[in-house]
Amino acid sequence: MARKGLLLITLLLVTLTSSFALSPVLMDSEVIDAEISSNEAATFKITLMNNQNHRDTLRLSAPQSKWDVTFSDHFVEVPAKGQREISVRLAPPITINEGKYAVFLKVASTENPDVTNHEYVHVSVTKVHEETREIREISVSENVQEGMFGKSYSFDITNTGNVLYSDEWTDIFSSFDIAILTSNLEYTTIPYGTDTKVSWAIDLEPGETMNVSYSVSYYPVLIGGLLLLLAVFLFITNYLNKFSVVKELRQGAGTILVNISIKNRTNTEMKNVKVEDLIPKPLNLVEDFSTLIPNSLVNTKNGTKVAWKFDTLAPKEEIIITYQVKSSMHVIGNLQLPQAKLTQGKTTVFSGNVKLIGK
Repeated sequence: MARKGLLLITLLLVTLTSSFALSPVLMDSEVIDAEISSNEAATFKITLMNNQNHRDTLRLSAPQSKWDVTFSDHFVEVPAKGQREISVRLAPPITINEGKYAVFLKVASTENPDVTNHEYVHVSVTKVHEETREIREISVSENVQEGMFGKSYSFDITNTGNVLYSDEWTDIFSSFDIAILTSNLEYTTIPYGTDTKVSWAIDLEPGETMNVSYSVSYYPVLIGGLLLLLAVFLFITNYLNKFSVVKELRQGAGTILVNISIKNRTNTEMKNVKVEDLIPKPLNLVEDFSTLIPNSLVNTKNGTKVAWKFDTLAPKEEIIITYQVKSSMHVIGNLQLPQAKLTQGKTTVFSGNVKLIGK
């Protein structure tokens, strides 16, 4: 029985040691001053160890504690396989008796909330002062809203102690979010790894309340992006398109009137401009050109190809080409006519399709 008991104890120690060694994050405490009066504060040195293979930012807290727990830094960046030391100050609550107390401290990864560890620090209150002592504590109510297009934070901080409370309210922002951060109060920033640590100063008299509000809105970025796209679109359509070509149809007395309008949209004279149009079957060209006579007429199996050539187009000059066609059969429904095409060097511009509505 003794050998079995010794074996179980050895196995338990090995298991605990392995679990301790494999924990991603470790917390250890060292007493600086743990025996205090009720109007004093205990101090400890906290060592944080990061056993992970990457750098991590650890967050310290004392959840559900009635003690006034103040860390020298609530967010601590610890390198991979490294460690950092901070200090913690623990002041007992207003009402307390003499005795020994255990205060629960917790550390958690900001990258993975499941990576945590904790430590109990023990404080002995050896004397209780009946007279009024300095109480340094605050209460915080928060309103946090996070959505797809932004996030906003509002904190009402009240000094519930009886002495001046001076400290900082801090938060961590990415390099992108810090560029669009807005706040109701002035703040200071310092680099925090690849992120930025933002701090708001807190100076509150007993009973005084202040509000710290800040937000990160992606709407300006979204609107700016849309305006940029619109500007690029307008630039392309108004400045990169050298020509405009518009083809229109009008029903006449037994014929169809076709108008092709071309315009040089630039401030530069354009040379060697060619306009082509196809008259599809069953439409036939009426060779009565009221404006410009084409340079070529070519009959193809798909219809008649008509072409006009212009040696030059002056800046902002507009030319209207007009001709007539008639159908060799009655049109029922819609008849879609091909686009007119303008070419000048490597530039090609189309008019867009037009429809002939039959009866």
